[in-house]
Amino acid sequence: MKQDSVIKILFVADVLEHAEQIISQLRNGGIAVRPARVGNEAEFLAALDSLGPDLVLAVPSARDLPLADVARLIGASARDIALLALLDSIDAAALAQAFRGGARAVALAGNTEQLRGIVLQEAEALIARRAVRRLEAALRESDRRCDALLDSSRDPIAYVHEGMHVRANQAYLEMLGFEEFAEIEGQTLLDLVAEDGTEDFRGLLKRLSRGEPPPARLDLRLKRADGSVFDALLEFSQASFEGEPCLQIIVRRQVVDESLLEQLQRDAVTGLYNRTHFIDLLGNAVTDAGKGRNDQAVLLLEPDHFASVVDRIGISNVDTLLRGSVERIKGVLGPNDIAARFSDHGFVILLRGRPHESVQVLCTALLQAINGAILDLGNHSLAITVSIGGSLMGEKNANTAAVLDQAGNMLRNAQGEGGNRFALYDPAAQERADAEKDKRWHNLLRDALAHGRFVMFHQQVIALL
Repeated sequence: MKQDSVIKILFVADVLEHAEQIISQLRNGGIAVRPARVGNEAEFLAALDSLGPDLVLAVPSARDLPLADVARLIGASARDIALLALLDSIDAAALAQAFRGGARAVALAGNTEQLRGIVLQEAEALIARRAVRRLEAALRESDRRCDALLDSSRDPIAYVHEGMHVRANQAYLEMLGFEEFAEIEGQTLLDLVAEDGTEDFRGLLKRLSRGEPPPARLDLRLKRADGSVFDALLEFSQASFEGEPCLQIIVRRQVVDESLLEQLQRDAVTGLYNRTHFIDLLGNAVTDAGKGRNDQAVLLLEPDHFASVVDRIGISNVDTLLRGSVERIKGVLGPNDIAARFSDHGFVILLRGRPHESVQVLCTALLQAINGAILDLGNHSLAITVSIGGSLMGEKNANTAAVLDQAGNMLRNAQGEGGNRFALYDPAAQERADAEKDKRWHNLLRDALAHGRFVMFHQQVIALL
């Protein structure tokens, strides 16, 4: 208790000197008091309003206002006032009588230290009780405001106690397809979890029942009232509802941000798809090739003698060089062709819906588009050449790594022959050559039969008998 705090004490005693003696003892002990003395019920009631006492020190033997009446008047006032019985001496009978009369504690008039200690103790207890009441009032007001915010919040929020719904706002009900809270009141949150997540969530509820803290977040699939399922992110925090500890759950529906997804798939310098996304697209194309589709191909494209080019233009102009090359590549590609940045200075193109002859035509067009252009790089103007390596896709090489390795080998072959050219790997080339040979012989035989062009060169003569 602060030294400068003033304790308002109301004395109930028949003799004024008795009260003055006690006041003197308290002040000499360093306690600031504001005293008043009463001798009857009327004076006591008046002092309750005028003084507003913190403590009442009453002599049990007071003639006009005994201790039991003092306790009754304090109770009737509905005020938190500590009643102390002021005794000259203590024995078992006097102590029992004081507590039966309603006293919270007993103070000895002749023992200054005990008197001072019990007055300070009861005054500090009173301050603590008043502080608790203020905090409880503030908590109730906070709960009221939180409840209002909960109802108006756009975030779906629910309070769950031992796995059961005890409170939910309208946004939560709408997300899960309910109209009123009565539809889910008392229903377990587990009932709203999709079947593939029930075991994991049941384990979480068991851990929570053992007193373990909840996770900050949890990815889960929830089930709406109509049976439909959606991906959700649950955020947990400790809370209370009507004085009972519970769990506050905020449900956020996981919706993919298309613009963010697009950014994650793109290369920041060229605007083309990045390598990671291209590998996913190539995986789909490989699957189609394994099912018999044979009009797809992969091309790898790199500028020739790139290290020498960088030495000439400076590394600061490399991005401009790559962007200029991309513009010329885009000008040649068709609507179904997909280009991506595959390495620091390399590009990759997935061709779909192009037969073998069309791939060769496109490679020629790419060489001409880049090799015949002058790139403006600020202080430099530069003409570059490129090499292209490709692999046609079919059932025999329907494997992502195999296709890329084959295209890479063809690129190195083109570069090894001086660059400014393309080379294609065709897994079905031998089959087509054999088919062409068979077709040619078939035509020759039919023509010979039609025009009598068969000539006998040798006939074995053997004995028939």
